[in-house]
Amino acid sequence: MIVACVQPRVRVFDTIDDYIADIRRYMNVAIHQDAELIVFPELLGLMIAPTLMDNSRSLRGRQSGQNSIFQRANLSFLPAFGSDLRDEVSAFLKSNAAYINQLYVDIFSNFAREYKMTIVAPSGYLPDPLSGVLRNMAGVFSASGDQLGYQSKTRLSSADKGMVSAGRSWTVIPTDVGNLGLVLGEDIFFPKVCQLLAHQGAEIIIALAACDQPITSNRVRINAIARAQEMQLFTVLSYAIGDNLIAKKKTGVLTGHSSIIGPRELTVNDDNLFIAISEGDSEGVITAELDFAALRNLHEVSNRPQTQPLSSDEKRKMMLSIENEMAQPLPPNFDVAIIDQTISLEPTAASHKEATEMYTLDELPIIASISARWPLMPFIDIIEPVIFEEFSGTAHDAVAPQTWVRDSDGSDDETEEMDALIFDSETPID
Repeated sequence: MIVACVQPRVRVFDTIDDYIADIRRYMNVAIHQDAELIVFPELLGLMIAPTLMDNSRSLRGRQSGQNSIFQRANLSFLPAFGSDLRDEVSAFLKSNAAYINQLYVDIFSNFAREYKMTIVAPSGYLPDPLSGVLRNMAGVFSASGDQLGYQSKTRLSSADKGMVSAGRSWTVIPTDVGNLGLVLGEDIFFPKVCQLLAHQGAEIIIALAACDQPITSNRVRINAIARAQEMQLFTVLSYAIGDNLIAKKKTGVLTGHSSIIGPRELTVNDDNLFIAISEGDSEGVITAELDFAALRNLHEVSNRPQTQPLSSDEKRKMMLSIENEMAQPLPPNFDVAIIDQTISLEPTAASHKEATEMYTLDELPIIASISARWPLMPFIDIIEPVIFEEFSGTAHDAVAPQTWVRDSDGSDDETEEMDALIFDSETPID
């Protein structure tokens, strides 16, 4: 199954048609790569609201004779909200959330049906179908256009607070392309969230993010990699980029390196990445093929955590544990690195002597010796441009999986004593 991951630029669009045309650019790239699943990031869905607003904070186009939902919304946008866009959007949502939600559903349902593709739509500030409470929420749509489910963000960012309420649960969404577990924003920091989704049968973790600080973006990505490795699942991480238009204060631009991630055992370069967008401020679409047969084989031979279904009592206890963890503030020096607690990190006299001791050439231990020609086959990044048919006409780079490429200069050995590895060498091992 081929999945497409989108890294779009958040912007205020003049009309709803402009918003739809922007989404179509990404859909066209994905369908050209034969994608069956496309993933959009956090907050791009929120940008539907400004296209419907004017200075009176009311819906435009309710005049009689305009019947189509798109016709009613397709009126010029009064520009220059300035620094109060957050307040304008907040006030607008309170009275028009149901209308915006219907438009959101119509847009992505129509795209899913037209392109015959499963869509993880971008999150927006939408009403909870059960309670009507506004949440940072993303919907999932089938290739036939049906809304299959939705997922709300549970640990709110500073931009979310005051605008929406936190979600309370996580549910796997079955689709034709696999069972999806959605995780929004900093929810990815908590391993038990993905464990809970794995217990519910998730095959792909979908992480949606909008980070206005590089350190937060990096932490989200490293945690997404950690979750993929821990739970032995594929993970798709999609970031929004550009100005954080609803931030309480300007702290930076949205940045990230959208990635398609898998267990280390299944990736080419042993680094958990199938592919990633190279620039944190560039739009792009990346695609990769997910091999579920290989993933199932890995589950059979690996020490994967037990993921049998939970009883209702076990699920309740696990969710309570997650809720308690999320209620605690992250430490100022929060780091996602997993440290082996059995290893002492304190320097000792013995470790200092071992680290600084000088050896002669004859005293150096031999780890291994492999006979082959020198130099090493270079390990290089292949840069493959993804070019959008967009108004600006710009091209955006995506990093394709690193590939082993043979050095073809035909040079002789630089030294007869240097052994190196070439994959197809038939030279025997010493």
